[in-house]
Amino acid sequence: MQERAQEHTQELATGTNLCYDRSRKKEGNEMTNYRPPYEITEKCLNLISSVSEKLGRLDVTNCSTKPRLRKITRIQSVYSSLKIEANSLPIDTITAILNGREVIGPAEEIREAENAFRAYDRIAGFDPFRLQDLLQMHAVLMDGLCSDAGTFRKGREGVFSGDTCIYMAPEPDAVPGLMRDLLEWMNMARGSVHPAVIACAAHYELVFIHPFSDGNGRLARLWQMAILSSWKPLFRYVPIENSIQQHQQDYYDVIDRCNHAETITEFIEFILEMTDDALAGLLELSGKQDAVTACVQCLLDVMGYETEYSSTELMRLLHLKSRDTLRNHYLHPAINAGLIRMKHPDTPSSRNQRYIRI
Repeated sequence: MQERAQEHTQELATGTNLCYDRSRKKEGNEMTNYRPPYEITEKCLNLISSVSEKLGRLDVTNCSTKPRLRKITRIQSVYSSLKIEANSLPIDTITAILNGREVIGPAEEIREAENAFRAYDRIAGFDPFRLQDLLQMHAVLMDGLCSDAGTFRKGREGVFSGDTCIYMAPEPDAVPGLMRDLLEWMNMARGSVHPAVIACAAHYELVFIHPFSDGNGRLARLWQMAILSSWKPLFRYVPIENSIQQHQQDYYDVIDRCNHAETITEFIEFILEMTDDALAGLLELSGKQDAVTACVQCLLDVMGYETEYSSTELMRLLHLKSRDTLRNHYLHPAINAGLIRMKHPDTPSSRNQRYIRI
């Protein structure tokens, strides 16, 4: 669901009705014993097993101790989560922001990226099972972007496709109770429900409840990472957002189907699949990082971050005379390892080609 969709208050009442009613009522301090509606399917079990196997392999590679790898995955997470919400900043600009460089672009979008990096950097300090920490997480993400950052919305919210309301969020006065119910279930489920399932269910429910006036999608993805990281700290370096962004329409479609169903099982299966996909990508990237040759390291040593270099400039810096040597022993291995990128990847032989260290 795209948060930047224009809100048409007069049409909210005509929003699509939902098959599953998540409005729970309770008296005083009585607990609702709410449980998100899902089933653990064979597909879920297979994906959880695959996720666990990949986590074991990544523990062996100690990828969390590799600064370059951590940097690449953090950029992927922030860039992808913001791109899902229609942020137009290219990945070079996102990288430059992480490197502390001044950039040119829409001020609000730059602020979104700066806030996202701050929030991801603080993820280890958040307790994702505490409501106050969730509110603080939103306050960091949306600082300077909306006037009610860190507090629940006071108005009605809907998601639109053009002029048509395709989803109407619960009434604002229902939000605090719905969020308390969700956190109560999460805390009761700890120890009896797999953390990956809790993370998927929390992701969906936050998107469904839509508790904030803005930032719900990016917070849901950050919250999922925080829950997974509280189980396995390695998840701070797993860019699940990147896999979701690569399957963005599928993400929207499965949310929409679950909004009209009596179960969120399909969403849990989808996010588990994205988690498994992200871990596979991290394993591949980690292996490439391990394969850095002496030539590639020399190339990295002469290149500054986010600076464009022509092949001629790189040959001069490396004291090389052969363009083939530069290409075969330096550039291609570095590009394959995800350490540098081409400015014009669609035309690799362009005379205007430039190479940029990530």
